[in-house]
Amino acid sequence: NPGTTFPIPIPAADTKYSFWKSHCLNFGGEFTEITNIKIYTDGGGFGTGITCNVGDETIDAADYVEATGTDGDTGTEMVAGHGGITGKADLFTYDVDTPKDVDAGPITEVGQSKHVVLQLDVINTASLGELDCNYFKVTTHYKGRSAYHQSQLYRHKAMLPHRE
Repeated sequence: NPGTTFPIPIPAADTKYSFWKSHCLNFGGEFTEITNIKIYTDGGGFGTGITCNVGDETIDAADYVEATGTDGDTGTEMVAGHGGITGKADLFTYDVDTPKDVDAGPITEVGQSKHVVLQLDVINTASLGELDCNYFKVTTHYKGRSAYHQSQLYRHKAMLPHRE
């Protein structure tokens, strides 16, 4: 989350981007396998002028790519700058009835799931101020006694304090 240090400016024209964020699950405990990892939202979105995109591909942990851009101005658009992402879709089109597949598995040992990559696109019709937190949920299926995964609910928040 950018907080107030490097907010995303609302552009006069064109599009500004957040720095992309990679999210994964870390697994531990005793389990046989974890399968069917999916994410979904409530379908609500952030409102006019702001799109939260998710990369079409999910990324192996070994293929993590650090976000680039100019602090306080714009991030590099993820399809152009992330070698593992070739397309994107609005995250809020994925809901409980049509979740996005993240990692089919099976994951059979302690480690990480594949990463989903998120990025905000901001255009000139966006409203000023802090966005309400929106959540996306992660679901999994596991076999075993005590598997656990870190974070089942994620928050994505952004600050849009000024117009260019």
